[in-house]
Amino acid sequence: MSASISLQESIKVGYLGPQGTFCHQAAKNRFGNSMTYVPCNSIGDIFSTVSKGDVNYGVIPIENIIFGSVIQTLDSFKLPSNSSIVVLSEVYLPLKQSLLSNSDLNHINKVYSHSMAFGQSMAWLKANLPKAELVEVNSTALGAQIASKEPNSAAVANSLCADMYGLNILESDISSEPGNVTRFFVIGIHNDKTIVKRAEKMLVMFTVDHSNAGALCMALGVFSKHNLNLTAINSRPANDSFKPDPKVKNWHYMFFVEAAIDSTGDYDSCSQIADQVIIDLKQSCSLVKLLGIYPNML
Repeated sequence: MSASISLQESIKVGYLGPQGTFCHQAAKNRFGNSMTYVPCNSIGDIFSTVSKGDVNYGVIPIENIIFGSVIQTLDSFKLPSNSSIVVLSEVYLPLKQSLLSNSDLNHINKVYSHSMAFGQSMAWLKANLPKAELVEVNSTALGAQIASKEPNSAAVANSLCADMYGLNILESDISSEPGNVTRFFVIGIHNDKTIVKRAEKMLVMFTVDHSNAGALCMALGVFSKHNLNLTAINSRPANDSFKPDPKVKNWHYMFFVEAAIDSTGDYDSCSQIADQVIIDLKQSCSLVKLLGIYPNML
């Protein structure tokens, strides 16, 4: 993608800030160093800046192999104000969570980080800092900022934050499992074939009438009908969905289904298959939205 837009001017990319987050790193890996990067305070703010046109693209975390899906991202897709946003691409970022502090390990009584980073390093924290208070903040880099100013505190963050915020690296890798990887989405406000020239995946959001027995099974059967392999399924409460529907009540859920499309990467072929899937889903679903078609970056 970076090669495709390297000649364009004034391209702005929103990411979960401040500088030094893994999201920032993922954005630079995808777009290169020539873009203008705009830090945002939350995942919701990234969606908002993209929707309003304040930035051209946003980079958001969607899942981690240890901690699982990022619910803030899924919930943001449902909001009425974000109905124009689509997924354009994905980024896979191998990462190591480090413990950063200017205090000795045995003096640390508070640790700051993002919830995902805590989830990825919880085993180490319980074993080595069992009495420390774990304080969730909007990003790992923000945690590093706070820890740099607060005595007897630490942060779980990217090791790059050590130099940025004047912290020592007490432990370079406290991830619960080796091979820790987070996947990010690149989002925009429309499908742009000048940016995304191939596609092998689709992401669909839908809800069904939960009072109908087998409704979800029927919906998932559409993907099987088109010989599509499901790569991810998630669900979130549907009561704040982007399109009001009298059938969407409490205890109804929005389903997010990602599927691999065997289209040899051809964008138009993938788009045609995705369009047919949406047509078929509308026969059994209360609400359906195609969130994007994009390349498989694995």
